Amino acid sequence: MDLFKPYRQIEASDEFVVYEFRTGFVYLLYAILLIIGAGYLFHQSVVSYAGVGLMLLYLCLVSTQYRSLSKKISQASAEATVEFSGSKWSFTNPLKVKIPNEYVHR
Repeated sequence: MDLFKPYRQIEASDEFVVYEFRTGFVYLLYAILLIIGAGYLFHQSVVSYAGVGLMLLYLCLVSTQYRSLSKKISQASAEATVEFSGSKWSFTNPLKVKIPNEYVHR
């Protein structure tokens, strides 16, 4: 299921783990929203339904993969131990999150 994960682990040590978010998933989400909007705008119910189907697939396959990491990031950032760098919009400098190892293995 690594194909549907919106992040990947790029570095690990005894102190921390670094995750890199895949920018393509952000653009995929907005493309799906554009498909749904275009279907409603041009009164094409087939396109709208296809877009809604794609959105359901996205939510089921991608969002569920991200949920466990999101909880770890929230717990770690509550104690101000998370480092963020990059941008979720950039392919050349993608968003990276550095989390202490103690939060990764909870």
